[in-house]
Amino acid sequence: MKTLLKYARTVNRLQLSIMTALVHVTIELIQLIQNTSIFNIYNINVRSFISFFIGAKFKDDDVKVTRRG
Repeated sequence: MKTLLKYARTVNRLQLSIMTALVHVTIELIQLIQNTSIFNIYNINVRSFISFFIGAKFKDDDVKVTRRG
């Protein structure tokens, strides 16, 4: 039973680190996309556009991830 709990904690930490890495990659993508012309022509707010898909809320450089369900 103790090994099962250790395994669950390790998986939980791994999930958290993967989610953190995904958020950082998403921020890099946002900054990359904001420099492209399509989003500048149509004046689309890129952060709200991407946060709609991943369920995260962006506030300048501060990132808060909200869980759904």
